[in-house]
Amino acid sequence: MLRKLFNLVFIIAIVLIIFHFLPENWKLALKDKSFAVLSKIIPESMKDKAASIIYTPTEQRAKSISQLEKNIGEIKGAFASRKQSQTATDDASNPDLIPESVTAEEVMKKLEESEKLINEVKSNNGEQGLMSKFTTAIIEKIIKQESSSTAICAPADN
Repeated sequence: MLRKLFNLVFIIAIVLIIFHFLPENWKLALKDKSFAVLSKIIPESMKDKAASIIYTPTEQRAKSISQLEKNIGEIKGAFASRKQSQTATDDASNPDLIPESVTAEEVMKKLEESEKLINEVKSNNGEQGLMSKFTTAIIEKIIKQESSSTAICAPADN
């Protein structure tokens, strides 16, 4: 039993070492695939927590920023097509003219998604990764122990 446990720990260590030396784009692809598999298994309420465990805060920000850029591009494209359709029609004085392919609800939906992503990036900006949280906690404990053991006593004034 102990030998099986040791073998399992050894295999996990080898996998983690190999994963550490993979190129970043491969790591991200593997994380995306593992998150896709996990998202099918775990409940909806746990997906955000699973994402925070799988992805580093930098990767979460990068995903949010790329999604935000995509949304903004779609909004710009919608308004560019609206402008082209206005100039193509005889009734260019009507500012409410929207092409059939783009609805106001779609534009509002993209704007709301963009606002959520901006808030997500702002909230993730202060987050630390798992290792930095761990090292910060250790350093704080060490500093707290040193400060309590090196208490300075001032002489009493008579």
